[in-house]
Amino acid sequence: MEEILEEILYNLPIKSLLRFKCVSKSWHSIISGEAFIKEHLKRSIAKDETAGLTGLTHHKLLFTYRYKYSDQTHDWLSSCLGSCSLNCNQLLPAAIEPTLYDRPDPYVGGVTISGSCNGLILIRFGRISRLILWNPSTTKYRVIPYPSFEQLPLSNYYRSSFGLWYNDESGEYKVVCIRDDGWCYQTKVYGSKTDSWTTIESFGRRLQEGSYCGKFVNGRLHWLARLDYSSTRRCRCDIISLDLAADDEKYKYETLSTNCIDYSRGAVFLRDLGGYLGLMHLTDDADVNVWVMKEYGVRESWTRVWTLSDFVVDIVERGLGGGTKPLCWRKNGDILVVFGKYLFVCNGKNLLRKSRVGKLDDRVFSIVYVESLLSPSMIGHQQ
Repeated sequence: MEEILEEILYNLPIKSLLRFKCVSKSWHSIISGEAFIKEHLKRSIAKDETAGLTGLTHHKLLFTYRYKYSDQTHDWLSSCLGSCSLNCNQLLPAAIEPTLYDRPDPYVGGVTISGSCNGLILIRFGRISRLILWNPSTTKYRVIPYPSFEQLPLSNYYRSSFGLWYNDESGEYKVVCIRDDGWCYQTKVYGSKTDSWTTIESFGRRLQEGSYCGKFVNGRLHWLARLDYSSTRRCRCDIISLDLAADDEKYKYETLSTNCIDYSRGAVFLRDLGGYLGLMHLTDDADVNVWVMKEYGVRESWTRVWTLSDFVVDIVERGLGGGTKPLCWRKNGDILVVFGKYLFVCNGKNLLRKSRVGKLDDRVFSIVYVESLLSPSMIGHQQ
């Protein structure tokens, strides 16, 4: 009987499971169990991988948007967090009314999504050293100590790129921080089991402009790194991957230099497209090409799956390619793309759905995540 109950619970959304914890002590024990949490996540991902966008029942769109408010003396730009279902049967040609979240930390300032994997979201607060690991499905969160770096002698300027990694077998998550001042590179890794940062060997190449968040695909974190030190974006790049499950925790390099992708003209950005490694190529004439590595690790599998100039909608005008961001791609050809505050689902040149996110008047910054019961507070400080 218990096996049948678990099979039913595995197919339920997180919102229902959280309610059903109150049914009885035995239900609470099952749903809260580590084995159930891992299996529910595994099945959610496996089920959605076989479907198009209309079948993504366990995925949601998480976004931040900016709003302006004022007090007696200052105007501030801050950010809100919200989400909406990704199942495209619900993306009708109208406004999507999102669920807005209370900020998981009372600090004032802009919110930046700095990494995500398996339902956990790493967010950073602007202008202060504050990192939060958060599960929007359960609203549980954990404060992560900010990494400290050696003083860089050449410049006070630096930028940091973060990445979030999760090990399905051990249940451990890690946060990677790469600090780059243009000349010196330092990499630190935070482990949830040790609740501390350690220094690992850096890859020694400058991150490509816009590569401020590592993409978690196929169990590894990925960034774009330059092959030269040109000040422009017209330089050749490599994909660097970091496998934190390996004992040496070293970077591995994958070249982008294939016969089918010419990204020497324009800018290129790395994307996580619903579990697929993707590239967005913004050309000199503001067109956008989206490429997907259909088979991970196989360079020959890079395929162009969508081009902005082939897709005609009333709000997309020439020169607005910079506001385009692909979010998710499925094997049946469906692709979800955001244009400012609008979401589009299309297949090839065909528009399937068009929606506006609420009544927002500014650009929406979005990622796609899978709902899960994983708790960022299972180890260490509880919230």
